[in-house]
Amino acid sequence: MKILKFLKQNILLIVFLALITLPVIFSTKTLEDLQLSFNRTIFDAGNLSEKMAFLQKNQIDNNMGSGTESLGGWDPGITKRCIRSADGNLPTYRDEAQCGKEGNWSFYVDAIDALGNLCKSKLLTLNAPKSPLSIRWLPADDNNRWMVNMTTDLLNVKNPCGQNSSIKMIFMDSAIWGGGPLPRPQNLQTEATLNYAIAGNNGGAMVFAGWNGFWDGVTKSIEIALNEKDWTDEYPSDPLILQYKKTPTQESIVIDGKAIGVATPKETERQISIPWKYIINILIERNLITPPIGDWKTAVTSAATFGIGTYGNDSNKSLLSNLWLSNIRILNKN
Repeated sequence: MKILKFLKQNILLIVFLALITLPVIFSTKTLEDLQLSFNRTIFDAGNLSEKMAFLQKNQIDNNMGSGTESLGGWDPGITKRCIRSADGNLPTYRDEAQCGKEGNWSFYVDAIDALGNLCKSKLLTLNAPKSPLSIRWLPADDNNRWMVNMTTDLLNVKNPCGQNSSIKMIFMDSAIWGGGPLPRPQNLQTEATLNYAIAGNNGGAMVFAGWNGFWDGVTKSIEIALNEKDWTDEYPSDPLILQYKKTPTQESIVIDGKAIGVATPKETERQISIPWKYIINILIERNLITPPIGDWKTAVTSAATFGIGTYGNDSNKSLLSNLWLSNIRILNKN
């Protein structure tokens, strides 16, 4: 009877304690999850001062002499098998075999259907049965470094996004989602060892290096097709531009690396080096990227990326893309 009396007298307190305790007991979010969600909230919130302040903290300022360089990024050479999907991206993917407190690589799947809408099929889950997407971690050498093998198989697996859809698999060091610090755009150079192969003829494919940045309230995105086969070319009369989009808050462009001497052959292991200052300045001269209104110190790099894109003309028997990626280095050059 005393217990029942206690419960009746303290029912509001019991309910309150349950409400604040149950989310903690049943939550599957780690501290890293919460931090990534916080990062994404800031980045998407539209508060430009908060967005810039967050990214500015994750930039490397070049105070060295002319001709000098230093390493940036969270894990030069891919020595840590630690990767998490960019927060909010579907499908989710994690491999935390060597994760600690210092950071992580990020992964993003960008799948677009024939109508230009985001494809959210559950069959895009990495390494799952009937999924065309897979990622493997392989030993790269005797120095405890890793090689990442990304595959999009629309040749042997039905395309879950339907015909005339594209899928990009993107591996990145992101200042927003657990990576960095990264050099500013005018000091950034990315390097990696690549081997790229495709099979099939019913579609298009490309391997690319990418850069994402931000200044003056506008998100910037550049992808360089290091090798491409029948990728969608919206500007066939221009040897440089493949795709281009400009809005008040976004400037994004896909360019053909052959036009600027940055390319890699198929089925050949090759080290590639991308001098982003050179690339960005070319696009500024072409009025494709708007330069900062003020000093370049107001410009930030949000991510350095490598990936593959696959375009399927049919739901079945389209094309298979394979990328072996290792020894990523992010350099801060003066």
